[in-house]
Amino acid sequence: MTTAKTKKAAEATVGGKQGFFSFPDPVNEVAARAVAIGVVLQVVLLAMTHNRLLFIPLCYGFLARVSSGPKISPMGIIATKLVAPRLSRYEKLVAGKPKRFAQAIGVIFSFGAAILSVAFSSFTPALVVLIALGLAASLEGFLGFCLGCKIFGIAFNLGLVNYDDCPTCVVNYTALSARKGLRESVN
Repeated sequence: MTTAKTKKAAEATVGGKQGFFSFPDPVNEVAARAVAIGVVLQVVLLAMTHNRLLFIPLCYGFLARVSSGPKISPMGIIATKLVAPRLSRYEKLVAGKPKRFAQAIGVIFSFGAAILSVAFSSFTPALVVLIALGLAASLEGFLGFCLGCKIFGIAFNLGLVNYDDCPTCVVNYTALSARKGLRESVN
């Protein structure tokens, strides 16, 4: 029943009409990784130049993606319209809610770094936050390891996120919960 419910939710989201402020579910992992590599490039450029104006596209990109997916994000559009179609043989669909959660963490880190860069006469505090953001984006972009998604999975397994909040997450996290339950019953 859970699998049928998950499939039905995914079909409704993919095939049905979505509002402007909706996030795709499922998400093409190739596109997500392409966006992450774009974030890494932005962070490196910002760290090298210390040009505070470069926070504008970084912060806007995260805010645009968390609010409405790739629709109004330049990197999201490039990733979904140019990169992902050319790498379609590597397509892997994953739950959208964890990816949106990861983008929300990106909003916090990018805006946090921007605020720190303006609040202090030194760029160093912002650089520390940017390095953390760049490392997380590098893990996603180059290794396919989404740190925000892992945190979301832990929240799901702890019961902080329930099935109704993310029906497609059941595919990703139910097996983990089952293994956890087996370990607890053995001990």
